[in-house]
Amino acid sequence: MKTINYTKMSFGNWKSLLLALCFLSILFSLPTTGMADPKSDYEKGSKAYQRDDLVTAIDYLGSAAKADYKPAMVLLAYIYDKAEDNKTALAWYKKAANGGSMAGALGLGQMIASGNAGKIDNKKAFKWISLAAKNNHPPAMTAMGFIYSKGELGLPIDNKKALSWFQKAADKSYTPAMFELSSSYRLGRLGLRKDPKKAAEIDQAIKNIVKMQKEP
Repeated sequence: MKTINYTKMSFGNWKSLLLALCFLSILFSLPTTGMADPKSDYEKGSKAYQRDDLVTAIDYLGSAAKADYKPAMVLLAYIYDKAEDNKTALAWYKKAANGGSMAGALGLGQMIASGNAGKIDNKKAFKWISLAAKNNHPPAMTAMGFIYSKGELGLPIDNKKALSWFQKAADKSYTPAMFELSSSYRLGRLGLRKDPKKAAEIDQAIKNIVKMQKEP
C-alpha cells in the first residue's frame, strides 16, 4: 500500500493533516487474520490501489464493502474522498463508523471537519474523532493531539491535553505521535522544556520500530 512520509507532512494545513491521518488509520487497521472471501477481495483491491489501478481497486473493494467488510468500506471511502466524490465517500465512512470501525469514525470526523460532508459542524466532527480516540485508535489519538495543540474545531489550545493524547498514541508505538513528541522535546513545545536527550531517545525508538516493520 502507498505510504506517507509523515516527517515531511505540512502540519500547518489542518485539512491535509486530517486526511493524512485517515490514510495512516487505514494502514493501522489492516486485519491480520482470517481469509474469508471479503478479506480476499479487500486484499486484491488494496494491491490494485497500491499500483494505481483504481478501476480494479474500486471493483474489489466495492465487493468486499457490500459484504459488510469494514476495512474495505474505509479504504473505499478514502479513495472517493481523494477523488472529491464526497457523497459516496461520506456514505461509506458513515456505514463503517456506525458499524463500529474506529478508522471509519476518524474518516467521518475529518470529512465533517473539512466541510466535505456539507456544512462544517465542529461539535459533530469532534464527537466522531474523539470516539475513535477513546477507543484506543492511535491515529485518532494523534488527531486529538493536533486538535488541542492547534486549537482546532473551535476548541482553545490546551498543551496539557495535546501532550496527553500524543503520549497515549506513542505508548502504542505509533510513530507519527512519537515523532511529534520528539519534535516537542527538541524544540520546547507543548509546554515542555527543551530536552535533546529525551528527543534522541524517542528518535531511536522510532528507528527501532521502523526497522522491525521492515523485517520479514
